[in-house]
Amino acid sequence: MPRTLRVLLVRHGESEDNAGLPSESMGSTPLTPAGMRQAGVVAALLETPPGLCVASPYLPPQQTSAAARARFPALPVEEWPVQEFTFLPSSAYRGTTLADRQSAENAYWAHNDPRVVLGEGAESFVAFLARVQDTRERLESVDCGSVVMFSHKKVLNALLWSWLAGRPSQSARRMARFRSFDLAIKFSNAACVEVRIDDGHAWLGRVRTEHLAALT
Repeated sequence: MPRTLRVLLVRHGESEDNAGLPSESMGSTPLTPAGMRQAGVVAALLETPPGLCVASPYLPPQQTSAAARARFPALPVEEWPVQEFTFLPSSAYRGTTLADRQSAENAYWAHNDPRVVLGEGAESFVAFLARVQDTRERLESVDCGSVVMFSHKKVLNALLWSWLAGRPSQSARRMARFRSFDLAIKFSNAACVEVRIDDGHAWLGRVRTEHLAALT
């Protein structure tokens, strides 16, 4: 029997790191007051409770999902390994801002080695793709009608890229292509995109931001 699943992919609200403030780790920066307001607007998009709420273990998506969980107290919630791609070592985030890390991030992408691991707490691009592929397969096996997932820009863009381009190979060429895709898709804080999965075939909507207009 045909099975349809609707997935709402949501990037977390603005974090202190996004706002240019120093962080202590990739996963521990809280939302700003603006990010908390964005979380409330995202929750209001959900007209009916989804069948499942999925969130990254990192603090910004957890806080963003809290408004939806408060709106629907009976909503089933699961934590999946959909945390952001951590290609810099843990030490790179201690007391630094996005601007402080920009040159190191640019150097990583320019090096374009999908298997390199830069240090403790970092992961390779190959490992990141494996997480994304596992998430995609897990979503495609869910049978609850609808899912809302709170995650991060590179994870969400990698999922979209995977559905568009097929299972990505672990080559330098494909890594460079993902980098171009990620730069081109402006998945801003608290933006969302709906994906409809019909028997394993994904239909991708556009990245939506109009729900955030009332906050500007």
